[in-house]
Amino acid sequence: MNNLNKFKDFTLTEIQQERKRLHTKIKAIRALSFVFDVSIIMMAILFTFEINLFLNLHLFLIPSVSSVILHSFITYQNDKSILLAEQEVFLKFIKK
Repeated sequence: MNNLNKFKDFTLTEIQQERKRLHTKIKAIRALSFVFDVSIIMMAILFTFEINLFLNLHLFLIPSVSSVILHSFITYQNDKSILLAEQEVFLKFIKK
């Protein structure tokens, strides 16, 4: 409930605009994390079939860490979006 204090002074339209902005941001980050996930899968397949295209095991580190960071950022953005949705419901309830 403490996190709602950040959005306490927002109006209903500001909250809706912020949710739309967060939604587009989440979609863009999700697309980027998908690229990293696919590259991890491709490198794992090449590594499994012992196809050596200058693939070292330490090259898995870059897309792996990037994917973890992006997925955690998506989770953080989703939490913010949920808080905004709660605040939007509170404001709609108060208006009635």
